[in-house]
Amino acid sequence: MNNPGFELNVQQGDVADSWLTVPPPVANGNFKVVTTPVHEGVRAQQFAFSGLSQDQTAAIEQTFSIDPGSEYELSGYFNIQSLFHAQVQMKLDYFDVADNLVDSNVTIQTATTSGYARLQTIKVAKTNAVKCRVTVNLTATGDAGAGTFTVDQFAMRKSNAYIVNPGFETYNGMYNVADTWRVGYSPNVQTDYQVVNSPVFSGSRAQKVSASGLPNWGFAHVTQTVTAQQDVAYTVTAKLNVAELTDAKVQLYVDYFDANYEFLGFDSGEMEQTTITNGFVVLRNESTAPEHAAFLQVWALLRSTSEDGSGTFYVDDINVQASTDYPPEQPIVDLIPTMTSNTAPQGAVLVDPITNSGNAFHLFDSIGTSVGGTYVHTLPTGTIGYDFKTPTVVREYTIQPVNYLNRTPKKWTFEGFDGSDWNVLDAHSGVSDWVSNTNKTYQISNMRAYWKYRLNITENNGDPNYLYLNEVYMNGYFAKPVTPLNLSNTSNGDSKVILTWSSVIGVTSYNVYQDDKLVQIVPGNSTTATLMGLENGKVYHYRVSAENGSGESLLSKEVLAMPYVNTQWLNPIMTSNTSPLGAVTTNPSNVTAYLLFDHNDANSISLAGRKGIIEYDYQTPTRIHEYTMMPLPGYPTRMPKSWTFEGFNGTDWVVLDTQQNVTPWTVSRKYFTFQNDLVFSKYRLNITENNGDASYLTMSEIQLLGTYETPAMPKGLWNTDNGDGKVSLQWQGVNGVTEYHIYQDGELVLTT
Repeated sequence: MNNPGFELNVQQGDVADSWLTVPPPVANGNFKVVTTPVHEGVRAQQFAFSGLSQDQTAAIEQTFSIDPGSEYELSGYFNIQSLFHAQVQMKLDYFDVADNLVDSNVTIQTATTSGYARLQTIKVAKTNAVKCRVTVNLTATGDAGAGTFTVDQFAMRKSNAYIVNPGFETYNGMYNVADTWRVGYSPNVQTDYQVVNSPVFSGSRAQKVSASGLPNWGFAHVTQTVTAQQDVAYTVTAKLNVAELTDAKVQLYVDYFDANYEFLGFDSGEMEQTTITNGFVVLRNESTAPEHAAFLQVWALLRSTSEDGSGTFYVDDINVQASTDYPPEQPIVDLIPTMTSNTAPQGAVLVDPITNSGNAFHLFDSIGTSVGGTYVHTLPTGTIGYDFKTPTVVREYTIQPVNYLNRTPKKWTFEGFDGSDWNVLDAHSGVSDWVSNTNKTYQISNMRAYWKYRLNITENNGDPNYLYLNEVYMNGYFAKPVTPLNLSNTSNGDSKVILTWSSVIGVTSYNVYQDDKLVQIVPGNSTTATLMGLENGKVYHYRVSAENGSGESLLSKEVLAMPYVNTQWLNPIMTSNTSPLGAVTTNPSNVTAYLLFDHNDANSISLAGRKGIIEYDYQTPTRIHEYTMMPLPGYPTRMPKSWTFEGFNGTDWVVLDTQQNVTPWTVSRKYFTFQNDLVFSKYRLNITENNGDASYLTMSEIQLLGTYETPAMPKGLWNTDNGDGKVSLQWQGVNGVTEYHIYQDGELVLTT
């Protein structure tokens, strides 16, 4: 970004050099480069406008190139003197090579400030973004909008490989958080963030984090993101002073993300502080960045362990240090299974050139000199490798030649791939003493874990056309396993939860954590855990890790699950869109929408298009904690991919759960659990995208699980048949009731 401090104004115009203006079409006022008030230097940029119509803006902007997939922090210092029907916006837009808008972010300030205050936002550029536009504007929120403010030191910074402002010493902003740090907390809680002068561990400031009224598993945190590289070990340390805890704990942990900010893994570190400390203590987190890691996000977090949790802690001196991570030595074993294809039973065979590549697995099929065990490169040189799909330490490799000795390797390197480059681990030349079908084994001093290894053969022993090999073996040991993916609760029931996840190569066991406590160890050949003896209706938090002799992986993404009994399936067996109780509606409209709630997986409905809304009105207060969806077999591309689950509070739809990129759908029911303390009578699925079908959105069954609250008042009471000494009454049914009470002249006379 050019001229971020607005210091250059060679043309002596109304706007500093390198900035473009976007004036409002009709308004009073102007832009002006001023010498007071300024935050730093001698100049700043002023906005002073009135008479703006609703949604009209007065803006300055600048466009420049960026690095795709990188994270950027946009910040500026604002002195907002007046606002009427208006707000100040700081906007960031990302564009691709064709100038298409691919992503954006807006930070809004609606109140005046006492002097200069710092606004900031952090946004990862998508991998197809090549440039960005930053904008400062005054936007009218109603007619006759007006405002005066000055902006200074407006800058955009690429994320670093280290923590910025680790000691919380720099503080010029608002929100009571030190510069470059972000905060977050659960809805509807009381928080107290402050940059304090006491207590501190070093320097003159520290960050206070305090919250009360936290729901179960609620949180309040400060966080910052730094760049990371796969397979690099990171040590995060923090000084923490825990002053108060009630049904809560303090955690220091990290999340890893790829270049598109997709979650890769979680590590809670060695410690979580569960008691009050006498002054500052050191918490340490050590982890290794997984494959494709581009960012590491550090969290100092207050976590509630039950309803109405609270706590206060002070944090100082958070640092991230990177170092080379060498897994502990393990017994050396044959690492590659007997391959039956280029990708089965696990891993992947890598060859270049790709001619005859379909038979490349014969290099790793353990057949040796048997018929079909030979692999032929149709050129005298090439590369032959293996992708283990998990961090692996190769300590030796073996080559078995064929009878055609002039086709054997003469010069080569053995290499490991670090995510960007092939690193030479061993090299040989002039190797001409091959004996038919006799192995040569080469030990190497490698102690580092790589995912991929290869032989890069640059010369054979004279044949101008072919390179022949029988077998290649790689021996060593697996490093810490990768994070298990696709954790889901696949079958909840009475007092139980069943979890499944995708298998990980090179593991001896999996660890299942329930509410941060290890509750089950699963053998490495299984990817299912059944948790029994649970409390029905309670929401549990689950993560899974993989383990082998080198250690434990990062913990998986968290999944919530709720055991239940059939009475918690709240909707009745619907026989029409309004019978027997409640009401089902969809957009686009469907007269058989009730089939989604008929307790019969064999029935289904379709809505035209790729998106839609499915709504159920209980007409009585309910609290939903979990919902499930059952696909129609054979139509996975018609199932929802992205959506929100929402409750209606009488005025607005409140988002209770958000799901994105839910794929693939098989013939199994998917469970979606969330923490909810709110009561609604009406709920909906707001589906914004299906899994690719251009014409329809299709589902078989939806379950809504939770509890009924105090029922709604019965309506439509009337006397239907009076006679000799009797009265017959009828009324409209109410969802979720166990009995009705009939009062006669104020006295309870009948329960039915």
